[in-house]
Parts: sequence; structure tokens; C-alpha cells
Amino acid sequence: MLHRGTISTSCRTRHPSSSPARKHSHAALRLLPLAAALLIANQAAAQSTSEEDKARVERETKTLDSVQVVGVAVARETTIGRMPLALREIPQSVTVMDAGRIEDQNLRSLDDVMIQTPGIILGADSSIENTIYARGHEIESVQYDGMTTTTAAETVASPNMAMYEAVEVLRGSNGVLNGINGFGSINMRRKRPMDYFQLNTGIAAGQWDRYHFDIDVTGPLDDSGRIRGRAVLAQDEKHYFYDYADFSETLLYGTVEMDLTDKTTLRIASHWQDTDAHPNTPGVPFYSDGGDMGLPRSTLLSPSWANFVYDTKNLFVELNHQINDDWSAKFMVNYLDTTSSNDYAYWWGGIDRTSGKPAIGWMDMFGEQLQLQREQSAFDFTLQGAFNFWGREHKVLFGVNRQIQHNSWYYADTTEAIMVDGENFDVRNFDPNSVYHPGWLPTSYYRPDNYIAQTGVFGQIALKATDDLTFILGARFNWWKTLGVSYEIGPNGDMPYDPSDVSLSAEMSPLVGMTWRINDTWSMYGSYTDYLTPTSAITDQGAVLPPAESVNAEIGIKGELFDRRLIASFAVFRLEESNRPIADPNYPPGGEISYSIASGKTRSDGFEFELNGLITNAWSMNFGYTYNTTKNVTSENDPADPESGAGRPFATFTPKHIVKLWSNYRLPFAQDRLSIGLGVIGQSKLDRPFSYDDGVTEYILHKGGYVVADIRVNYLLNETWTLGWNWNNIFDKTYYAGSVGSDPSGNHFYGEPRNVMFTLRGKF
Repeated sequence: MLHRGTISTSCRTRHPSSSPARKHSHAALRLLPLAAALLIANQAAAQSTSEEDKARVERETKTLDSVQVVGVAVARETTIGRMPLALREIPQSVTVMDAGRIEDQNLRSLDDVMIQTPGIILGADSSIENTIYARGHEIESVQYDGMTTTTAAETVASPNMAMYEAVEVLRGSNGVLNGINGFGSINMRRKRPMDYFQLNTGIAAGQWDRYHFDIDVTGPLDDSGRIRGRAVLAQDEKHYFYDYADFSETLLYGTVEMDLTDKTTLRIASHWQDTDAHPNTPGVPFYSDGGDMGLPRSTLLSPSWANFVYDTKNLFVELNHQINDDWSAKFMVNYLDTTSSNDYAYWWGGIDRTSGKPAIGWMDMFGEQLQLQREQSAFDFTLQGAFNFWGREHKVLFGVNRQIQHNSWYYADTTEAIMVDGENFDVRNFDPNSVYHPGWLPTSYYRPDNYIAQTGVFGQIALKATDDLTFILGARFNWWKTLGVSYEIGPNGDMPYDPSDVSLSAEMSPLVGMTWRINDTWSMYGSYTDYLTPTSAITDQGAVLPPAESVNAEIGIKGELFDRRLIASFAVFRLEESNRPIADPNYPPGGEISYSIASGKTRSDGFEFELNGLITNAWSMNFGYTYNTTKNVTSENDPADPESGAGRPFATFTPKHIVKLWSNYRLPFAQDRLSIGLGVIGQSKLDRPFSYDDGVTEYILHKGGYVVADIRVNYLLNETWTLGWNWNNIFDKTYYAGSVGSDPSGNHFYGEPRNVMFTLRGKF
């Protein structure tokens, strides 16, 4: 029997402990209640299951184990394009991170999954605020079972992965389904109920007081199995490799699926996620000339009281009707309410190399308070099916969706209130407990309601010209509107500023693609898409700038090797963007008046290579290599920004080379109970040009490339329990993880030092 590795192991880079040793003395005591709960669940499952049911579950479990070994490594289909196409039939680059890999690599959040996904860079604005990039551009749209939502790191916490069975990532453009913000797409598939009883659970403990517990129960809710349910509870607690920092998160997820008729199914799902993290660190600064200060990895330049609190609520309803053997209709409604309360301060500014003090002209300890809310509601109707024409079957999809957002924010500047003497700030001897906490201050700026609405009518067809040649054509007509105004609270009342009233009407985003099945092993493909991104930026004449225009072209080849166990793909891409809004050089930044101009064209070129699947039944391979260059094709005419000149890179946070590997091997002894995994993440150096306000003196901020390796050992204790041991960053590499900082001020984050994690996981 093929045993799938079920031990949760973390593939994120970790670091040596700097937390007080006394914290770890309570680890065993904290895990005792969790272990007791697992034993009780095990006994309850045994007592409530008949011998016949036990045999059935054992048969299905064994079958699932065998299938999941292949499924984890060879995910051949995806739903990210709505049409159920095999990966070889999709004329774009798609990676599927499925439940097996998420569990095996101990990926707790969407951020963790993105760190492991080929071609993806995670840009950190703080210790918990991360932005996802692919091919030099931000992916702003995240889908829940195909329903598009927008993200914002300060408002939306990274989704907890305990409730998802897979994450599908499309790099390039998905404007036909996403509409606005069509740079790439991430689709998270929720776990669905099963028609037989199953319980999965796990506990984990590691350095820096890191603890995890999850329990996932599913099964029929009536004798007929027409009503099925599933519930997930997950709890994460952890500290960091620097003192005073901790993280706590709770997830509750429930879903019910009902067969209303033999052809109609209703699914209702809801989740609540509560995230509390503090302090919010911005990383470490560099010398003002761009040199690395070599600060200790344990450096914390935020006060100990700084924190982020997120609250996420979601309700999802899906009605699926199978009209006949070829056609089906689906109606979905999604509601997502996210709030955050952010009270933080941090050091922001370069350090003079000679004096070791803050450089003249740089900001010092900066503080702010933010209360934000983002309420999103959407509905989506699709009709898809197949028809025969000229003796061949063709697939078609029609749909309409609408999304409405109401965003609000309330802001207070606490820089003066925290009373930090920036001129005498000692970056090497900063005490996080030394900063005064002023409490919540009155709001100084706010935006009570920023309204954004988008309606799209879209269609897509896969035409079989021959048995081996398929043309994929699609289009979306998009209507978009934003409306809102901000206010500054002053002695004479609330003064409005930054109004927005922008709309687009029936703008079209096309998709043209082709796949050619060369033989049973290889397929070639090509695709072209373009789309618009509207803006509310205005010129000095008061006119709203036209939307930015983006074009994405890609060609590639995909193959299925080793009896279709291993999928190989190679893609060459180009992404261009024009009419991006940039600051008008006649109105310097920081002035009382700020206007913009539409200028410059950017280009992102590169290629990607991936291997995903099984080399043998005992050896899995997930490998990705990305080469990417970005540059300004035309100058943005901004003399204060040395990055804006023609030929200069526009995405200085994107390395030219990215390598990501995860491979697992089941050893041919000990009755196939022992397996070893190896993970590697590496990227090339980053050189970021910057200058001071004079726009003349230019410096280079340099971050070296790095390679970080992890090892995982998994042992199957019996048919129910597995034990795992994770050793992360085994060579204790000191490096800067993904960050977006382009000058010495901050946003430069150390990766975690060497550390270990133990996990016990059971399946009943």
C-alpha cells in the first residue's frame, strides 16, 4: 500500500530561538489537553463505528491514500478558469497546491502557500502584512471557490489554510474572470463534506513557543447521505525569533451540502477567523548609503505594545443544477466582512554610517492608528456545457457577476504623542518597552465610505478545430464605478479632500488561446489577453487619468511523463503596462498640491520551468524555476526617482532567478513507514537604486542572493497516527526574506534562523 506522508511540516524558513528558555518549560503541559482530546476522539470514533463501517472506511482510506500520493503530486485538473479543463488544455501557467502538499509541508496560511509556489514573490510591508507578486505585478484578486474578492494587507488577514483543500495559482492575466485587477489569480477551494465519516486532527509544537491544533470532522447528517456536513477548528499560537512578539489565531469553519433533488445540490459554508498579532515590526533599516548594517536577527524596532487585530466573517451559498448530461447551471453568493484595528509605531529611516545615528533628513519613530473595514458582497451565475458541431465536442461557458464593496478607514497620527527623540535614537540598543503608549487618540483623517462596484458579463468557448487542435476564445464586458470622499478634521470642521467619482462602461477584456496536442505526451500552447485598470488620479487640470492598459502574451509546452505521473511545463511570457499614473514632476511629492500624469510603459519578460508529480511511486518531485526581468520601456520623466528612467527595472523587489523545490522519498525499508523530504528556496541578488531629494546623488541598496534548505522526517506509527520532525533552515543561513523596501528606511526582513518543529497527526 502506498502511504501518503501525513505529517505536517513547515517549509517556511525558521530561526534559532531568542525567546527566554522558561517559555518552553510549559510546552508539554500545554499539549496535554490537546493529546487528551485526540484520544477521546479516537475512542469515540471506534465506539460509534460498526465493524462493517470500519471495514468500509478502512477500504476507502486505503484507496484515498493511494490516490492522494498521485493526486498530491499530479494535480491534472483545475477549476480556476471555471471550465473543467485539464492542465494541458489551459493556455496559461497554472500551479495547483493541493491538500496533501498543504498538510505535508505544514502550510498554515495563504502566505505560507505562496512562499512555496513557483514564480511567486511575497513582499512584506511588516511582520504580518504581505503582498503577493507574480511577474513583477501585484495579484490583488483572491477567489473563494471562484468568487473574486480583493485583498488589502492592512485590512484582511492572510487566510488560514485549515479550511481549504487546494490553492490554484494562475500567473499572467485572468481579466476575463477577474475583470479589474487582472494581474494573475489565486483560487482557494474550500473543503467539502464527504458522505462517510472521517476525522483528521493534529497537534504541533516547536521553538519560540509555537503550538498548533486542528480538528476536521466530516460525514453524513442523515441516513440517506443526502445531507452532509463538515466542521473545522484550528488554533495557532506562536512567538518569534525576536522578543515581545506573538501571534494568535482561531479559525471556525462549517459547511453543509444538501441534495435537493438528484440533479440539484445546495451548499452553504461559513467561517470566522480571528487574528491577533503584536508588535507590528517593519524589519530593519540599512545605512543611508545603502549598505547592510548587519544588525542582529533578533532586532525589534517597534514598541512592545504595537499590535494588529483582524476579524474576518464569511458566508457562502452555492446552488448547482445539472440540467442534463452536457449542461449545468451554478449560482453563487458570497459575503465577506473584514475589520482590523491597528495601533503601531516603528522606526523609519536610514542610519548614518559614520555616527551610527539617524541620517539627517530621515524620519524617526513613526506612529499611527488605523481602524478599517471592508465589506464585500457578490453574486455569480454561470451556465456551462458542451455541444457537438462538425462531428466534434466543444465546451462553452457563459456568466454574469457583480461585486460591491464598501470600505472605510479612520486614521490618527501618533508620531508626536509617543515622544521618541529621533536624533538620539540608538538602533543597536533600542528597548521596545521604552516607548510611551498614548492610548487611542481622536481621529484626524477618515473616509466613511468608499464605494466600488463591478459588473461583468463574460463568455468563453473551447473549439476543437481538429482532434488535437483547440482554440480557446473568451471576452468580458466590464462596468466599474468607484465613489467616495475623504475628510480631514480641523478646527473649522471636517474638510473634504481626495474625492473619487470614476466609472468605466462596457470595457472589453479579450482572451485568445490555442493548444495543440502534439502526441500523447506533449502539448504546445499560446495565449494573448489584455485588460484595463482604472484610476482615480487627476491631472493639474482636474481631469481623471485614463485607465492603465495591460497586455499579456505567453507561449509554452506541457507534458505528462513517467506514465503520466510527472507533469512538466515550460513557458515564455511578456507582460506590458502603459499609461500608469505617476506623480507630476511639476508638483513635487510632499507639497500641498499633488497631481499625476499618465506616463511610461513597463515590460516584464521571462520564462518558467516546472516539474510536478511522481518520478517513482515512492519519490515525488515539485520543482519550479523562474527567470524574470522588469524594466521601464519609456521614461516616466520623474527626475527625483532614479528607478523611473528608460531601461531601469520597475519592480526592484523581483529577483531575476527564483528556485523552489520540494521533494519527498519513501525509504524502501521499515515497511514503508519512513519518508524523508527536502525543501529548497533560493533567489538571486537584488540591487535597488535610490537617491535623496536632490535627485542627483544615486546609491545602490544591495541584498545578496540566498539558498535556504529544510529537511522533514515522517514516520507512520500505525494506520492512524504519524509523527513528523521538521528541521528548517538547516544551515542557519542569515538572509533577507521577501520585502518591498527600495531604500534604507525599512521593510527589510530577516528570514527565520534554524529551528525545529514536531507534529503528531491522526486520521480516523
